[in-house]
Amino acid sequence: MRHLLSTPLLLAGLAVSVGDNLHFSTEALRELGKRYAEAYLKTQARPHQP
Repeated sequence: MRHLLSTPLLLAGLAVSVGDNLHFSTEALRELGKRYAEAYLKTQARPHQP
């Protein structure tokens, strides 16, 4: 059985909808992508512990 050693949580925060309250704007998606990349890279930088 595999275990997730680290699972980052991203908050949408003040992300802007395109007006349908369902989809994010292009700018908001880019910001979420940056946050995801930063969180992912932090999980890869930590030494894995059993």
